[in-house]
Amino acid sequence: MLINRSREDVFAYVGDIHNDTRWQAGVKAVRYEGPPGEGMRIIQVRVVLGKRVETVAVCTRFAPPQTIAFTSDSSEVTFAGSYAFASVGERTRVTFSMEVQMDRVPRLLRGVIAGRIQREAATSLTTLKQVLETA
Repeated sequence: MLINRSREDVFAYVGDIHNDTRWQAGVKAVRYEGPPGEGMRIIQVRVVLGKRVETVAVCTRFAPPQTIAFTSDSSEVTFAGSYAFASVGERTRVTFSMEVQMDRVPRLLRGVIAGRIQREAATSLTTLKQVLETA
């Protein structure tokens, strides 16, 4: 996603978890434990298939203004994800990647959950662009 803001501005916004409910699709509440940065625990509340799900992720890399990475194995769906921020002239390219494992999820639900994750990621990046470009 290409955003018409500086890399520093975009990283600062994404790196502040208090903004998560403003741009991340499906996030209903968020809190953290520990100082911001690597090792911080991020607790997000989502509603997935009508069920309240609390996910605990750990920030594994916090390198302003280039990368934020995280992992989680606190629910049926485990994942490792990252945001990369690259300057493109006056703009910023945000790249989101995630590896998901659903070994603890019934096979019939895996496709539904994978599709939802993909849709929410695309929606979240679009919302991030809108929020930052209208601020």
